[in-house]
Amino acid sequence: LGLGLSRLSLRRIGAEATANAGAALPAAPGAETGGDTVSLQLDGTVYTSVFNPEDGRKNWKDIVTAFCWAFRADPGKTLVLKMSHHNKSVFMGDLLLLFSKLHPFSCRIVALHGFLAADQLRELVRATDYYVNASSAEGQCLPLLEFMAEAVPAIAPDHTAMQMYINEDNAFIVRSSLEPQAWPIDPRRAYRTTTQRISWDSLRQCFADSAALLEHDRARYQAMAAAAARAVAQNFSSEKISRDLAAFIGSVVEGKRR
Repeated sequence: LGLGLSRLSLRRIGAEATANAGAALPAAPGAETGGDTVSLQLDGTVYTSVFNPEDGRKNWKDIVTAFCWAFRADPGKTLVLKMSHHNKSVFMGDLLLLFSKLHPFSCRIVALHGFLAADQLRELVRATDYYVNASSAEGQCLPLLEFMAEAVPAIAPDHTAMQMYINEDNAFIVRSSLEPQAWPIDPRRAYRTTTQRISWDSLRQCFADSAALLEHDRARYQAMAAAAARAVAQNFSSEKISRDLAAFIGSVVEGKRR
């Protein structure tokens, strides 16, 4: 976490490979080996979450604490936090403080700061077993859809926009309940709407249940992966959007003619 990375290579290693979990390792054979290039090895069960740490909806600290509480004695579990923000100081202090409070733990947490190139993002998707979302509200959650489209099951709530595509076939559902909230654009911060408070213990249990499924029921995991890709295709494919848009434009044009 004390390193600034300008390029990153991700690759999954086989069971025969050995590495010190959490270490910055040399680049893979054939990879670019400049002084500012680091190869990150991801083995075991890998969870990934992509978010802006300044977005208060994301509840990323709950993700960290629930992950550590579920796997504190298991070095074979890794959580990758892809922080999409220009300034790492907005989350680094909070993350290190969480580490000090949660110590000791054997599971691994990797924080990636900045934006990844398209090929790097594809490598991260391939290395990921589950995508994690713990938001109090979503208008869409594009990173979640991107991972699910590539057959990565989710750990996520099924509220707000996510209720369209998150279900028990493709995700471990994090329970949530309503709580009062202010509209983001209201300078008074008056309670005039509601948001979803996630259950931290439900999130912790989803981590534990998802790891058990991957270890003991690969067929069920593969079915969830296929269902994740299918849900995105059914709701957000280019063909689906084109048909819906054409139908809408056609109805508007017909209405004007009448």
